Amino acid sequence: MIGAGVHGASVAFHLASRGVPTVVIERTSPAGGPTGRSSAIVRAYYTNAFLAGVARDSIAMFRDFEQHTGRDSGFRETGLLVLHPPEDEAMVREVVPRLTEQGIPTDLLEPQQVVAEWPAFDLDGIAIAAFERDAGYADPVLTTQGLLERARELGAEIRLGHGVTAIDRDGSGWTVSTDDASVAAERVLIAAGPWTATLAAMVGVDLPLTVERHIVATFAWGDDARVPAHGDLPNGYYFRPEGDDLFLMGPLHPEPTVDPDAFDERVGAD
Repeated sequence: MIGAGVHGASVAFHLASRGVPTVVIERTSPAGGPTGRSSAIVRAYYTNAFLAGVARDSIAMFRDFEQHTGRDSGFRETGLLVLHPPEDEAMVREVVPRLTEQGIPTDLLEPQQVVAEWPAFDLDGIAIAAFERDAGYADPVLTTQGLLERARELGAEIRLGHGVTAIDRDGSGWTVSTDDASVAAERVLIAAGPWTATLAAMVGVDLPLTVERHIVATFAWGDDARVPAHGDLPNGYYFRPEGDDLFLMGPLHPEPTVDPDAFDERVGAD
């Protein structure tokens, strides 16, 4: 396993819990890449039925995270409001009842219902909304560390601070080389986020992955207007609480591509 972000940590936990010998190789620290910078929104509001179903099961695991791992994920159930433009209306009216049938309680809301519940919204350009009741957010670092530590307790080996330098075929298996050692494996899973394409190229696979820099801004808001966690699709942003006193928001639109090893981490005036 290459990568100790939330995907690698989750796979390590599930493999180790099934008795599969597992080694996790990470060049920095757990959640040291995009995971640690994630807004960590936990939702099952997907138009794809399969994605919705696995996300529903993931939310159930977040709710019982301490039972699974003995640790806290920082999960908070806030609900999530999604605001849609007119061109989405037919799709939303079809998807919301199906989600509810899948065990994902979701309310279909007309604009006047949204304003009645949350008067602070300006719904110009909003035709329909959906509110997923069980959605929320977690702490991405706590979640990753909890999964990895439980995986270690179940027998997984975690090698931090080791960058992968080569992946070579070795008979019916593989050899993964790092800067100071090598690991023989029957199978290799690459869960390295924006570095995955470079690692896959070591075994001759060209993955069409691009890396974007997305601003995630955390701030205090003095206004006492009540605003729920929400995604505003026409205006291209999402917004959620961050603890008890702060808020977090970021863009939904595409951003310029960057080098994952060299990008500006500051929030500029623009």
